[in-house]
Amino acid sequence: MPGSIDYFDYDYRSIMHYPRHAFSVNGQDTIVPRQPGAVIGQRNGLSWSDRQTIAKLYERFFTKGYSGVWRAGAGRYGMWINATWDSFRAKWQEWSAQGLRLVDIHTRRVQGETRYSGVFLPGTGSHGLWANVSWEAFRSKHEEWTRQGLRCVSLHAHADGSQLRWSGAFLPGSGGWGLWVNASWDSFRAKWQEWSTQGLRLVDLHVHKVNGTTRYSGVFAAGTGGHGLWANQSWDSFVERWREWSDQGLRLVDLAIHRDGGQNRYSGVFRQGSGAHYLWANMTWEGFRAKWEELAEQGLRLIDYDFPADEVGGVLGDPDAAFEAEDPLLDLGLERDGFGGLFGDHETAARSAEAEGLGGLVLGAGGGAAAPERDGDGAAHLPEVRPAGEPEEVGQIGGGG
Repeated sequence: MPGSIDYFDYDYRSIMHYPRHAFSVNGQDTIVPRQPGAVIGQRNGLSWSDRQTIAKLYERFFTKGYSGVWRAGAGRYGMWINATWDSFRAKWQEWSAQGLRLVDIHTRRVQGETRYSGVFLPGTGSHGLWANVSWEAFRSKHEEWTRQGLRCVSLHAHADGSQLRWSGAFLPGSGGWGLWVNASWDSFRAKWQEWSTQGLRLVDLHVHKVNGTTRYSGVFAAGTGGHGLWANQSWDSFVERWREWSDQGLRLVDLAIHRDGGQNRYSGVFRQGSGAHYLWANMTWEGFRAKWEELAEQGLRLIDYDFPADEVGGVLGDPDAAFEAEDPLLDLGLERDGFGGLFGDHETAARSAEAEGLGGLVLGAGGGAAAPERDGDGAAHLPEVRPAGEPEEVGQIGGGG
C-alpha cells in the first residue's frame, strides 16, 4: 500500500489477520495462505510480529540498546534483566537449584543503581559469580577459583563514578586459560595473537571508554579451530563482516557494544561453528523480549546479551541502528526490579545449591583504582602440549583504534 511501511515479514499469526472464511457466503475459504499449513485468523493475542511492530512504531519514546546473539539449542532457558542485586542473587540461586547455570552476565548503572542482567542455560556442577568489585578483588577471586577447577566464562565492567567495577560468571573447566583486561587496542591485539598461537581462544569480550580511550578486556579458554575478532566498528561494517564470516563457517559467540562520540561501536568474538544463528541488536525492551520468545520456539537460544556500555564519566545517548538477520542458519521499565522468565518443556528436578560444592555468590566490597595502571593486565595458564599432527591455525582480526 502506498505510504505504508512493512517493518517485518508477512505475519500469518497476526491478530489483525482475517480468518480463512472471512466474508464467506457459503462457508468456504475466501483466503488461502500461500504457506502450507499456515493458521490465520487467531484471536488469542498479539503475535510476536505484532508486538515487535508496536515496539518499532513507538521506539522513540523508549530506551533502545537491547541486543543479543542466538545459537541453535534445546532444553530450558532463562533471562533475567535489569535486576537489583538482591533480585538477581535470588533468581540466580532459584534457577541454579533448577538445573540452570549463568553463562553471561551484564552490569550497568541506571539512575544511580547498579543493575544486573544474565543469560541462563542448562548446566550442572560447581559454579560461581563474583560481582561489583575492584579489579584487584576480582583478580584475586579469579586466581582462587581457577585453582579449584572453575573457569571464568563471562566478564563485564561498569562505571560507578570514576571507577570501574568488575563482575564475572564462572563454570567448571580445565586446561589453559587467560584473562587480559583494560588494554589498549595494540596491547589487546598483541595478546590475542600471542595466546592464539599457544592454544587459547578468546571467548568473551568487553569494550568500554575510559577517559577518552577505548579499552578492551577478554576471557580466553583452551580451544582450537577457526576464530575471528572484529572490533570497534560501525554497524554496517560489523554486519558485513558478520555475514562474510558466517559464510566461512564462523559463528558470533559474543557481542560487545560501547558508546563513542554519541554513536554505537560494535565488537564481536567469532568461533568455528555451524547451524542456525541469529543477531538482533539495538531494540527496545518489548521488541527484544518478543524476538527472544519467537526465536526460542524456533529452536534458538540466547547465548549472549549486551547493552551499550557508558563511557566512564560519559553520557549515554540514543543508540543508532537495528538489524535482523536475513537467514538464521515496552521499554525495560526501569521502575521494575528485573524481568525475565524460565521456560522450556522439560522439567528438571530441583537440586540443592549447597550440594554443588564450590558454587558461591558474593557481592564484593572495597574500592580500588578505576582500572589497572598498566596498559593491559592479567595472566594466563597455557596448554602444555599441542595435539600431535594439529596444524597451526591462523585467526582473523580487524578493527581497533
